[in-house]
Amino acid sequence: MNKQKYSFPVAALAAVMTLAACGTPTEPASAPSSVSASPFGAREVKRAEAQVGERELALHGVLSIPSTVDRIAAEAAASKALPYAFTYRTGCTWLRTWDAKLWSLHSGGGVLARGVDDERWFRSNPGAASDSICRETGSVPTADDASVSTPYRWRDGNRDLVRVQGVVFELPRDIPEPGVALRPAKQN
Repeated sequence: MNKQKYSFPVAALAAVMTLAACGTPTEPASAPSSVSASPFGAREVKRAEAQVGERELALHGVLSIPSTVDRIAAEAAASKALPYAFTYRTGCTWLRTWDAKLWSLHSGGGVLARGVDDERWFRSNPGAASDSICRETGSVPTADDASVSTPYRWRDGNRDLVRVQGVVFELPRDIPEPGVALRPAKQN
């Protein structure tokens, strides 16, 4: 059998097929479309986003905190039995205990006053803005009074301390609006 007879046409066919395969431009991968593949229209998406926002505000209301407070951090503090301090409006600062009670820090020191009206207001008006201004009233004592069973605030040198259910916590100098979980104070 003569192999010469087939080698040239087979080689030529292989060359043509190789060139054809290499020379054919492939289609580029399609880029993601800016058009949403969602079966819902823009109106339904906006409505769903609004409902999520309303649920978030409702959760703030249940916790008796304004919408500017970091709800996740406040809940995490409560789960660890840590008080949570936050600021709302000009000069208004509160201490939230893990049982969802609010105690006014802007009412001075000593025995902290429970903010029952504030709790009610935050529950009833989650997300509402207020232009009220709080001014600190009263003075802050320089010693703890262990006979007081409710939260108690005093100043120890350059530190502000608060005792909640027998545990002493240090208040930050500037309490941020989103709030901060308090940590037990270091004893000097």
